[in-house]
Amino acid sequence: MRVEGSLIVYAGNAQAEALAYERMGEDYRQLRGDAKKRARSDYQRGRTWARHAREMNRAIVQCYGRRASLAVAIVDRAAPKEQERERADRRELDHELWHVHSYDRDSGAYVLVRSPASATLDAVAMVSAAEPAPNAPPAPRQVPMEALPPAITTDSYGIDLDDQFIVDDRVQAEERTTSVYPRNPAHRQTVLLRSHGCCEYCLSHGFLKANGKRYLETHHIRPLADGGPDHPLNMIALCANDHRAAHHGANRAELQAAFTQIAKRQEAARSVANS
Repeated sequence: MRVEGSLIVYAGNAQAEALAYERMGEDYRQLRGDAKKRARSDYQRGRTWARHAREMNRAIVQCYGRRASLAVAIVDRAAPKEQERERADRRELDHELWHVHSYDRDSGAYVLVRSPASATLDAVAMVSAAEPAPNAPPAPRQVPMEALPPAITTDSYGIDLDDQFIVDDRVQAEERTTSVYPRNPAHRQTVLLRSHGCCEYCLSHGFLKANGKRYLETHHIRPLADGGPDHPLNMIALCANDHRAAHHGANRAELQAAFTQIAKRQEAARSVANS
């Protein structure tokens, strides 16, 4: 943490930390004796810490997209970063709320500031919240973003995200003709907006298309052919790799269970944000 003027600021990158943790002890199979035992222990701890880092990144993405505040636990460890331990020397939940000041979708870098989100509105928002002039007409009711979604066309959801159902080349057009079960494009739009451009499973960013939009694939967790509903609770936004794994991977059942829990959490958070 550092002090900037009257603010306390913390800069981090949970996405990069997850990748670093996944590499801990990854070569343990090539070692022998005590060195292998230590590396295997690092490997197991790294997998756990990587999972925690991904959850951290998911929370930051959600709070940033919804301009929401978050509670922060301040942890103190005497050991340097490369010698992290599971136990902390001191841990305390800060009584002051924080907010995500910035988040870089490409790198995963974020900046947290110690103050509630509502305390750092930009100048335009602050002016709009000022006392109205005498006899001024009442201000229009603010409508949540998802209560009035952008218009959907055959080649766009009206947002900066596309999925596999947006037809912009011959291959996708051919794939679209094989669709048998009706799918509501408004539900796909909702899931893409909910994802904030990140795979909702591995949290990697969708790649940039030639049209400048990010690409993710919307997936029905329980297939429509098996009676699954065409609804955001049964849908998840995935990177192309995880989408293929969901259909063809040896761990399809485990992925389906994980996707179901993620979709429930995402929809619950979306409902709270729009209530």
